[in-house]
Amino acid sequence: MRKVSVLLLSFLIFSVIVMSGIVVKKIEITGNTILKDSEIRELLGIKLRTEIDRETLEASLGSLTDSGYFKNVDFSFDEASGLLSITVEEFPGADVEITFVGPKIADKDTLLASGVTIEDGKPLNPTRIIYEIPRSVEGLTETLKSLGYPEAFFDIEWDTEPDKKDIMRGNVEDHIKIIFKIKPYYLWDVEIEAPLSERALEELKNTAKLKTFKSYYEAPGIIRLFMKESSYVPKASDIASAVRSIFSTYYVNPEGSWGLEKVYRALAFAYSNALKTAREVELPEGVEGQAKIITLSFKPASYIARPMEVKTIFFTGNEHVSSLTLLNAVGIREGEVIDSEKIAKALQAIQEVYSKEGYPFTKQQVRIDENLGSLTFEITELKVGNINVEYVGEHKTRDYLIQDKIVLKKGEVLSLKDYQNTYAFLNSTGYFDSVVINPIPSDGETLDVKIVLDEKDKNGKIMGGGGWQDGLMLNLDVGFLNPFGYGQDISLKANVNFPVGGSKTTISTDETTGATITETSSPTYDLSFSYIVPKIFASNWDVGLSMKLRSTGKSTEEATETAPDTIEATITEEREYRIDLALAPTYNLSAAEKIRTSAGFEYINIYTETATELRTATSTEVATSQTANTFYGLYTSLSYSYSTRDDLLRPKNGTEFSARLYARGIFGNEPFAGVMFEFKKFIDLGPLPIAKGLGNPVLGFRARTDQLFPFNEYNKVFETYLLSPGTYLRVKNGGLVVGNDVYGVTAASLQLRVPLVEIRGSMPLDFVLFGDLVYYREGANIADLIGNKTIWDAGVSLEISLPMIGLFRVGWGWNSVYGESTDYSGTFFFGIGPVF
Repeated sequence: MRKVSVLLLSFLIFSVIVMSGIVVKKIEITGNTILKDSEIRELLGIKLRTEIDRETLEASLGSLTDSGYFKNVDFSFDEASGLLSITVEEFPGADVEITFVGPKIADKDTLLASGVTIEDGKPLNPTRIIYEIPRSVEGLTETLKSLGYPEAFFDIEWDTEPDKKDIMRGNVEDHIKIIFKIKPYYLWDVEIEAPLSERALEELKNTAKLKTFKSYYEAPGIIRLFMKESSYVPKASDIASAVRSIFSTYYVNPEGSWGLEKVYRALAFAYSNALKTAREVELPEGVEGQAKIITLSFKPASYIARPMEVKTIFFTGNEHVSSLTLLNAVGIREGEVIDSEKIAKALQAIQEVYSKEGYPFTKQQVRIDENLGSLTFEITELKVGNINVEYVGEHKTRDYLIQDKIVLKKGEVLSLKDYQNTYAFLNSTGYFDSVVINPIPSDGETLDVKIVLDEKDKNGKIMGGGGWQDGLMLNLDVGFLNPFGYGQDISLKANVNFPVGGSKTTISTDETTGATITETSSPTYDLSFSYIVPKIFASNWDVGLSMKLRSTGKSTEEATETAPDTIEATITEEREYRIDLALAPTYNLSAAEKIRTSAGFEYINIYTETATELRTATSTEVATSQTANTFYGLYTSLSYSYSTRDDLLRPKNGTEFSARLYARGIFGNEPFAGVMFEFKKFIDLGPLPIAKGLGNPVLGFRARTDQLFPFNEYNKVFETYLLSPGTYLRVKNGGLVVGNDVYGVTAASLQLRVPLVEIRGSMPLDFVLFGDLVYYREGANIADLIGNKTIWDAGVSLEISLPMIGLFRVGWGWNSVYGESTDYSGTFFFGIGPVF
């Protein structure tokens, strides 16, 4: 009995020792040269000074072995000190390199993270590497496909250092390098394969609108500098869009773009066949990379089984385009023998006429009586059906702020103008990240319109800009737009003008007295606060409240040598302070038209201190005096504005007209009136070869006149409100070319903007050719309303739209003031913000 008890006690003591907890107080790691101690500790997952059992310890150590980083893992544990000692022997490191043979079409870090299964720089069993490489190739392929690139337009090759055979045998001690070579293919050209005439095939090729590397190669060298080569590696969506465009024509589809579902199988086959049959071509000598040609093949639409003679032509349903216009467009005459291609061309021509007239949402079909030889083109001018507004996620903007921006009307023919204006009015509110308008066929004669709005999550706004106007001009606009869904626009604006160089200090000589005149400008500070609520109480009235503060100044020294060693100098320090409070109600006649009124009070004080100094070799005598010139009174204005401009910075279409009549100094000391008229027009000129796929050139025109009319007995306007012709010029170097002291300005501006490329996909770069002509009058006499003095400028510039900054331009040009110098050959200039 006693023997059994002793054995039981011994077993219990042994069990307590074996099953008792282990507390690791310190971990010591040796043998690692690639992985950091912290990385190995993270793999272990053991918390210091926390009790664990031996099974947990063994599982943690097993995770090191299973990681694939180590050939061997040894450990020992000192229970007395709580020291866990781990010795590891790492496999050779695997260094992964991704190179592009041709244009870089993806970010390397993205490819490494999502496509490669081998950890760059980490140890790895050499024999395992050979099996991981194919998996990585597959992963890279899927990543590139997820970025939109079809497999037909890239290859992936790989290589290793040392050789694959040495890695397989395990004869590797140093790092192993794995190189994945990605070979993207440019789209060199597109071939259209169908039994049609060469003219029709070329027309369809242009319809595809695919960017070809051939067009890049044929472009002038200076233009290629601004083209992104990777954009000529096509994405699957580009090719799909091209196929869709071709199958939307009457050459392929008897119902044009309205019957794509009926030719979907043929469309899908043409797309897949284009990728399967893509063939590599040899690039011209000196052009790096590789390229392929794709072939888009299809069976043309059949309208008649055999050629027939046309005896009569009819048009039905054409309310907005005359039959004579359509007859001239289709190009078919009575007595002419036609085939299916000529009918397709005629239907396509009708579509183009309607598009040019502003009604692209039409359907046309042809009814043929081969026995009578008659063609009847049946045109359906689709009308607006239901208009549905949907939101992406939650929204707070009130419906009344949106509905008046929608100028589409149910039951009316859907015009491009109303379609574009609805987009422009909604987008220009600034409430939305995106505005999408989709016309959806409903019953064959109407189109339902689906408007999808994605509201901005962040209502705060911060915008900056600047330029060159009497020095370096900087501005900052901080505020909130639509924070509560009522369209409130709360804004704090700060404008600072720092005189620089010739804008800061000018030195001249009075020809009569011989005095030297030195004029130095001080910085100008403008601070304004505004609070605007649109459509208050869901009415047509907007209400705005504003407050402005301004401070500026200058000093003038006029020095004359009256005797040897004697100079008489007059120094004038001038400082202007201004405060302005105003209330401005606005009545919205429509989404495009507004009548704005304003009333307020302003006070301007110009403080002048004059010091007269008599300077001799031995002394200086000074006499000072102070004066204050003030302007004050009530002011009021009435203005009208109309705008269908589709974008503030880079308009493509639209018209703007504005007129303003105002009076200042009412019940004050120097009352005067002013009037302003301005007209702007933007015209999309259509596609040009140079801008293929990048947008269309846009012609912009502006005409404006500003006139001042004094009412006081001195027949003058307070100096602060005099006009400057130089504000209408773009070519300025060192400040305004004409001062701020005229009573009337009439200006006209013309510019051609040609899009070149989008940098990083979000920063469009444009080439701009421009000219400005300005007439002005220096006196108050209204008999010479236009003015008999002129200045002009002309030049070229590059404009880029930068996020958060706006439009930035650099250019070279000429103006007539600088041109008075015989050695003038142009000047560099820059600026920020839209010109007009």
